[in-house]
Amino acid sequence: MIYRIRNLNQNLKKWPALPVVSILHIKTMKMLFQPFSNKFIFIAVFFIFIAGHLIK
Repeated sequence: MIYRIRNLNQNLKKWPALPVVSILHIKTMKMLFQPFSNKFIFIAVFFIFIAGHLIK
């Protein structure tokens, strides 16, 4: 998991705005979907990760 986060951070350096966007997105997701399980947040983060790879 730590390796994945490090790898993600290296990828995010290529687009400086993206980490800010994804952090805000995750925080909004947590606020909007607090009643739901954490699985939903994980799926949202996973889609952000895929989108990042597609942008590259």
